[in-house]
Amino acid sequence: MKAKIKDPYINYGKPYERFFYKTKLINIFMSINHFLLDIGVSDKQNKKIVEIGGGPKAHIEFFSKKQVKFVDSYIIIDDKKYRNNISILKKKYADVKFEFIDFNNQSKIKKIRNCTRLISSHTYEHILNFEDVFIDHLKLLKPEAIISIALPCDPGFFWSILQNIAYPFQKFIFGWKSRKEKRLSEARDHVNPIQNIVKIINYYFQKKKTIYFPLILPVVDLNFIYVAQLKKKNFNL
Repeated sequence: MKAKIKDPYINYGKPYERFFYKTKLINIFMSINHFLLDIGVSDKQNKKIVEIGGGPKAHIEFFSKKQVKFVDSYIIIDDKKYRNNISILKKKYADVKFEFIDFNNQSKIKKIRNCTRLISSHTYEHILNFEDVFIDHLKLLKPEAIISIALPCDPGFFWSILQNIAYPFQKFIFGWKSRKEKRLSEARDHVNPIQNIVKIINYYFQKKKTIYFPLILPVVDLNFIYVAQLKKKNFNL
């Protein structure tokens, strides 16, 4: 038996892009999200980047001209529907060597080595078996590499309130007919609660720097963005 409700939010890139990067207020929040991802990161650590799930807009597009100058290569691991974005990035940043790898092509992903930074912005909440996948991703990095992760505080009290406020605008973009359909879509999309991801990060990284936005207090229910800066050398099995 198949589910009756199809989900444009998950299946297509355009509605996602329109809402997150072309809606003025949301675009401001996403810009803040990418700004927070770079706090505490030196330019030298951007030499060889692997981004997990760049989506419609890779993190490099939020870099300053000075930051871009330090980037030699940039690998994006994502759904194949975003493959065409690479040609746009190559034209925009001619001095950077770009590569796109389908997330399902695990054999090719495992060949990646010596990256100086891993970036994941609002991606790990979508991935099943996060713990195993995350540990595998650490193998792509140099020992001194940095890991920059941003996550939505879902499910959290503040996040839920904002989602209810956003629904009247979102339904015209994603095609939801009711809040019930929206909640089903979110359940399909965000398969990992942030609380579980944070527990896994806290277990393997006793030393880390975290940012909660906008209220700074390290409480998931009072914020809607969580950012972690981790160093591979601090990873403990």
